Amino acid sequence: MGGSGPRPSLGLAAAAAPQAATRRILIVDDERDAADSLELLLEVRGHEVRAATDGRAALEAVQTFEAEIALVDLGLPGIDGYDLAPLLRERLPNAVLVATTGYQKDSARLEAAGFQHYLLKPVDLQRLTEILAIPSRRGGD
Repeated sequence: MGGSGPRPSLGLAAAAAPQAATRRILIVDDERDAADSLELLLEVRGHEVRAATDGRAALEAVQTFEAEIALVDLGLPGIDGYDLAPLLRERLPNAVLVATTGYQKDSARLEAAGFQHYLLKPVDLQRLTEILAIPSRRGGD
């Protein structure tokens, strides 16, 4: 009786499944409801999460929060996700950067900005779980 097909809403009971490791996650999304929902989902799963609604707030957040993973909306106002990624990389050299968007990906531009992964919105929970299992980069490449 589980849902079939993609669903925009997330079942918290299924989402609350135990995680192998707690991660420090930064969510950057100007859609406050989407950011809040994802923040709640990840906190229920035991992760430490901070959310920001634009690039400037994200840069402020990483001054005191060393995220291991950053989920960055590409279509942010002001500093967009493509321009924000290299700034986050300077401050979080070992973090896994994940682009999120409602549009098709531009692989070359994503790679040039420093993103290692891409998620189409609404975010696929199974794919996000796989990404969260990836260790942070160590020692720089």
